Amino acid sequence: MGHEKLPDLGLVGEEGNETNDWIVVGRLIVDRNLNRAGVMAILRNIWPEKEAPAIGEVGQNTYSIYFVSEELILKALEGNPWSIMGHYLNLKKWEANTTVAELDFRVFRRLNLKRAEQEEIENQRSAKRAKSSVIIEEFMEEHGHFIYDPNSFYRDYKGPKRETW
Repeated sequence: MGHEKLPDLGLVGEEGNETNDWIVVGRLIVDRNLNRAGVMAILRNIWPEKEAPAIGEVGQNTYSIYFVSEELILKALEGNPWSIMGHYLNLKKWEANTTVAELDFRVFRRLNLKRAEQEEIENQRSAKRAKSSVIIEEFMEEHGHFIYDPNSFYRDYKGPKRETW
């Protein structure tokens, strides 16, 4: 598209409006257009209407979500990235009068555990003791294909697409 879009939820326009603080924009990191109705149904299952009364599409594989409270938006951002149809949904907080094109969806938050703590969790079946060893790491999504990494819950970029089956 040649023009830049602002999320249109019928809530945007007044500067200083508190509801503008509770909007996120999420982009699915995928190289094809996913079924809009399927994605919307999954988003609605994750965030019911009482938590997120407005969910809309603002571009190809890009969605805006309005939350009813700051607590809910923080919870959604802490769970980032989300998995939708086997692909990342990277959420970014939307600031008033910012276009979707200005948001950088390439940076993710990812939780990593040190190897010793991973083994401790596996042996004891308890994440409580290893909670203090969680490291938040940011990484960049590169354009390309993803393959499954058995050592990580998340997919990691491995270069050009290859058959693994």
